[in-house]
Amino acid sequence: MFLPDKQMKLKELTIKLGFTDNRTTLNWLRGHNIEPVKMGREYVIFQWDVDLAIQLNMVEGLKKRFPSTWAEIYKAGTKDEYMVKSVFKIHPPKDLSIMKVSTKGNTKFF
Repeated sequence: MFLPDKQMKLKELTIKLGFTDNRTTLNWLRGHNIEPVKMGREYVIFQWDVDLAIQLNMVEGLKKRFPSTWAEIYKAGTKDEYMVKSVFKIHPPKDLSIMKVSTKGNTKFF
């Protein structure tokens, strides 16, 4: 669920992602364009940014495995409506309506 003020420390994220080193976590964050904020001696990351990065990785996998139905599968499997809307802004689903044109007995699908 989208909570803009929910934060986690770098150490917590390192454990959640299954990494053993904070440097690996910082590299993962940079690779997903997430900028950690330094508060005092600790780095803090917004939970929503991490959740969005994980969801985007999942969507990319769904798009490869199910190119025509990934949007319906993702929407059915995700409870958070704000996350679904955010992902669809980044990866808009294609309009699944099929136009049919008849030309001299041959039907073409677009």
